[in-house]
Amino acid sequence: MKNTFDFAVETEKLTKTFGKIKAVDSVSLKIRRGEIFGLIGPNGAGKTTFIRLLIGLLRPDSGNGRILGCPIDALTPEVKRKIGYMPQSKSLYPDLTAKENIEFFARLNGLLDKEIRRKYIENVIKLVEIEKWANMVVSELSGGTQQRVSLACAIVHDPDLLLLDEPTVGISPNLRKSFWNYFKSLTERGKTIIVTTHYLEEAINCDRIALMHNGKILAMGTISEIMSLLPRGKSLLLKLGRRIEKKTIEILKSFFDVSVTIIGELNIKIGYSDDSIVGDVISFLKKNGIPIESVEIRMPSLDDVFIYLIRRQNENIFSEV
Repeated sequence: MKNTFDFAVETEKLTKTFGKIKAVDSVSLKIRRGEIFGLIGPNGAGKTTFIRLLIGLLRPDSGNGRILGCPIDALTPEVKRKIGYMPQSKSLYPDLTAKENIEFFARLNGLLDKEIRRKYIENVIKLVEIEKWANMVVSELSGGTQQRVSLACAIVHDPDLLLLDEPTVGISPNLRKSFWNYFKSLTERGKTIIVTTHYLEEAINCDRIALMHNGKILAMGTISEIMSLLPRGKSLLLKLGRRIEKKTIEILKSFFDVSVTIIGELNIKIGYSDDSIVGDVISFLKKNGIPIESVEIRMPSLDDVFIYLIRRQNENIFSEV
């Protein structure tokens, strides 16, 4: 069993309810030090509430957790200074300049020595590439530039753990790519990053992810581990030379572990898991007099897995009623 110091964050059955809504529903997870961990899910999934529970902005109704080895309900000033937090809603002061905002958060996070603080601020301004906007009032900056300033405020004190709540919302694809490149460079230095996003395509940038819906963790692991949860996730899209009979479909399904969906008159989708059967399936159809005009192999997407897991979650809920 891993030592607790191998984990930057640990939670056990963490729960938070607002009225009749369980925003976070018995969430247990462990996040390793030095990894990018993604909380992936739609708006309202409970991602922001979970982050706020971790850093003490909200108190859980039940369950517990530890962050950098410290209980989340008793975070010490020392531990708090090791945490960087970029909230989803901007927490910048609009009447201050970008640089003044960064300096304020540097002081707040313990950079009290003037000369040291100046060097940290200069470095972070260069890192997020806002040199030409540093002395502009925040209210006059574009949304993307304000996101850069928010990130600078979160990382100016060089935290060990960075919690980023939807950091790439509303920014350009190029800036999004730049952000992720920087996040990866931080983990190479041993930093731990927890990032929430509803952009499923961003999951590929994470070492591990948790798919979250209705306050629950549906699945957790690497991308390949998550993708393997979808039964018969790969598909053969076939355009046939003639209509396939129902009897032939039933024989096909009995011979191979596949699903078959008819799409129009001459197109079928065959879902499968085992790559080794693809050639046999095509041979079977040809031997049964079904000419094949085209073959397309379709790999499953994270959207497909998410939809499958949500459907399974809903089936479990209704079966318990």
